[in-house]
Amino acid sequence: MIEKWEGAIREFGFENCVKAEEIEIYLSAHTYEDDKISREEIIQSEYLMLHEIVEVCCLKRKGLKITKDVIMNNIDEVYECHLEAMEREIDYARKNGDEIWVMRRVRDLKSYLDDLYLPTNLRQRVLKLIEKYGD
Repeated sequence: MIEKWEGAIREFGFENCVKAEEIEIYLSAHTYEDDKISREEIIQSEYLMLHEIVEVCCLKRKGLKITKDVIMNNIDEVYECHLEAMEREIDYARKNGDEIWVMRRVRDLKSYLDDLYLPTNLRQRVLKLIEKYGD
């Protein structure tokens, strides 16, 4: 799997920001909820791979070390980076003409509005992303 991540990191131009090993650590990190998307689904989707690469790069830009506890210890920052990654992922899907993927992810964004862990200050950003890509 490391080789696949290394290829995606190069393809998307993030070789100066993230390493494949960091992505693997992040995907096995402790979370506050059950993951809805499996590792296998992620590795089979260029959109989801881009998402994870952007999310980890964002966390590193914020000065966070990618460890098994990074999510649990930094929920607000993780959510912020997750939204940045969602936007990049959806832009990429739209550029590829994949409106089915775009609508799937807009549905996911709508579900975040009911997430008790969504930081209050990010609610407006979620609404703006829904408006930008949805309905």
